[in-house]
Amino acid sequence: MKIVFLDIDGVLNSKSNKGNLTEEMIQLDLSKNENLVKLQMTSIDMSKVALVREICEQTNSKIVIISSWKSLSIYDELEKELIKTGLPIIDKTIDMKNRRGTEIKNYLDSHELENYVIIDDTYYDDYEELANNLVVIDYQYGISVKQKENAIQILTSTIE
Repeated sequence: MKIVFLDIDGVLNSKSNKGNLTEEMIQLDLSKNENLVKLQMTSIDMSKVALVREICEQTNSKIVIISSWKSLSIYDELEKELIKTGLPIIDKTIDMKNRRGTEIKNYLDSHELENYVIIDDTYYDDYEELANNLVVIDYQYGISVKQKENAIQILTSTIE
């Protein structure tokens, strides 16, 4: 199996995409989980989702979430919404508070994978050993076509 380790903030959304907050969204009762999910999903840029979906389709890959979103109390509902966009999410890493490289290494140690790519807008100190499989995204813009192509190239290459 091939895996895309996916961050969300800075990858599927960006500084330039503030979300589509409408007056209706601002008036939502945020004590209800479904409204929190709706609000959080407004930050997702569907053109960025399409790029990640293309990576998965072209390489027959699945997604493991590495984002801090996985620690939110509404994560399960958010994951369902992300899956509805066509993202083939199958799992999430165990949260180790800003030690994403360690999270990913633990996942790699416990799963047999054909190949993987990490798509993140932050280069964590513990990414050093994983750098050959890392595509760092500029959080101001989110994932680009060139970065999508880099991820596909990593996933279709042979693991060293």
